[in-house]
Amino acid sequence: MAVQTVVYEFEIKLCNLEDKYWRRIEITSVSTVAKLAYAIMASFELSGSHLFCVENKNVVFEFYNRDNENSLKPSDYELNNLELSVGSKLKMIYDFGTDLNFEIKLTAIKEMKKGMGTHYPYVLSGAGAVIPEDLSVPELMERSESEYKEYDCEIDNALLKGKMQILKNQYESK
Repeated sequence: MAVQTVVYEFEIKLCNLEDKYWRRIEITSVSTVAKLAYAIMASFELSGSHLFCVENKNVVFEFYNRDNENSLKPSDYELNNLELSVGSKLKMIYDFGTDLNFEIKLTAIKEMKKGMGTHYPYVLSGAGAVIPEDLSVPELMERSESEYKEYDCEIDNALLKGKMQILKNQYESK
């Protein structure tokens, strides 16, 4: 019997700046780990010009192996394969030079309404519009007042899927 598609609601926080940069994103359980990463990057307006990895229970998902020859390709694994439950936490690292660390916490599992599949991923709320590229968290903390922009959920959702497609093309066409 096929597993029913559900909607995962994740709370994503930039570690050490949780109160300034965060999102609540809904995404389907049949979305790939890569798609979740693209949604996060797109929503924080990260360009995709750096490598990233997603970690779950000591399993690393990345396109280019760093030090872990056992890492898995994030586009090959759906979120429902990760055996997540409410409260489960994943970690995403973007830009291994500056190590932007994101905590990804599953806050809810919801029934997906019929005919709503193309609605997802969808950003419910957030704070902090843009994370400037190539800055470490301490540098962001220093510049947070001058660099910080308010987040507009409506604009983000209007552009999200297009930005995600660009990121997918960048990472998966190589």
